[in-house]
Amino acid sequence: MDWVGDTLAAADWDGNVELWNTTDHSLAQSLTVGTAPVRMAGLALSGDGSHLAAAFNVPTSLKSAVWVLAAEPDATPTVFQVGAQPAGLQWRGKLVAVGTGVGVDLLDPTLDGASPTHLGTDWMVKAISLDPTGAVAASGDAGHVAVWNADHSQRFEAPAAPLDGNGVAVAPGRVAVAACGGLELWTDLSLRVVVGADGCVRAVALGPDGSRAAWGDAGGNVVLTDTATGEALPGAPAPLPHENDPNAIAYSPDGELAIGYAEGTLRLLPAGGGDPVDVKTGSSGIKAVAWSAEGSQVATGASKTVSVWTAAGEPAGKIEKLDGRVRGLALHPDGDLIALALKKVDGVQVRSLSSGEIVSTAPGEAEAVAWSPDGRQLALAGRNRPVSVWTRSDGTVRDVGPAGARAVRWDPHGRALVVTGASTEVIRVSDGAAVTLLVMPVGDSEVGLALGPDQTFTGDAAALQHLRLRAPDGTLATPTPGSPGDDPTMLRRLLAP
Repeated sequence: MDWVGDTLAAADWDGNVELWNTTDHSLAQSLTVGTAPVRMAGLALSGDGSHLAAAFNVPTSLKSAVWVLAAEPDATPTVFQVGAQPAGLQWRGKLVAVGTGVGVDLLDPTLDGASPTHLGTDWMVKAISLDPTGAVAASGDAGHVAVWNADHSQRFEAPAAPLDGNGVAVAPGRVAVAACGGLELWTDLSLRVVVGADGCVRAVALGPDGSRAAWGDAGGNVVLTDTATGEALPGAPAPLPHENDPNAIAYSPDGELAIGYAEGTLRLLPAGGGDPVDVKTGSSGIKAVAWSAEGSQVATGASKTVSVWTAAGEPAGKIEKLDGRVRGLALHPDGDLIALALKKVDGVQVRSLSSGEIVSTAPGEAEAVAWSPDGRQLALAGRNRPVSVWTRSDGTVRDVGPAGARAVRWDPHGRALVVTGASTEVIRVSDGAAVTLLVMPVGDSEVGLALGPDQTFTGDAAALQHLRLRAPDGTLATPTPGSPGDDPTMLRRLLAP
């Protein structure tokens, strides 16, 4: 479907096209475009509405076609061969763009049968947007987004959002974000390393000093990475059998690693090395893992059960028959309280581990929860709720960020939240001012963007365009080189050690 001026074009799978006049709601033309066995996958009108482009999927072929023809009966088409699995079609100015299974194909409709210009991706494109200047944006499988500039000489890509609440980790001076396509490692506001991965990174944790990251992929592997260089570190555990996905990962304060697997195994790796301890929890589908503040206990959440274990893997408590499936959990610093985000349950429950009873409830359904370092506040996040901070003492709730976050963590000082959803944001808790980090993959180099000691932004203009600042009133700004740090839209460096 497309709408240009007073003409609305609509089509069905079989190539039957109707052109409607939107002024008087009359049917202006009925056309049949394409021949069997093709299926129409997209329709676009030229700027003046006189011509249309139609994309067809040919089930038996590795190629598909785009027809360009006059918007009138029995018009002869110009046929362009494009990549298979077309999705999304737009006509802007002198270009027609169509998404495919391996990228975006650009056509000049005036060049009869010419080969398209191909902008490649390693993921399937599901939707596109074409700017009149020629700039192209594409989105696709698992939330990938890529943007090409007007002459298509540069491509910027954002790895997909994390799958759930285990997709972000914070340590002094470090942020790690799990995404489909790779692991992002940030130092303050500078992207240092993008570590590529086959498929989606399912969970990530940072060691106590931020020097190492542990992350798991969809193939069942757990990888240990030096956060300064992106290089793999020794000591990673062997995968469990049967493609057992590591759904949740957490480091204890002294560096012991806990890994929760989909099949229900909790694996504990001693901080100083040695053989792992595998605990059969008896609950399949571990979704969350969290250590106590002193590192003596670790909690797992699976289905409608929360279990607590010692650092040696011995059982230390269990809460069963919860009101919903566990999405996220957080152990309170005092050791006896646990916050539970449960699926389809209105309210985040704070329960006593010793009795299992509910002692208080934070309002609203959530997918991710995190206690502040002092235990006074609980951060709440989810796709259908704002990022909020609940104060335990008086029950007040303050919204500090927009809805859509899937994961939330506090910075070590308790001054900021790091949340991840469609993008990654560092949010100042006091007033909601935020920095949004939009990823530009740059191989082994770094973006070159940082807050300097005088709180000014440094970096080239291309890098700065991929940083967004949200002021307390919700307005957005893009910084420029040398922006003063006392500007009200600027967020001070919050993740420095």
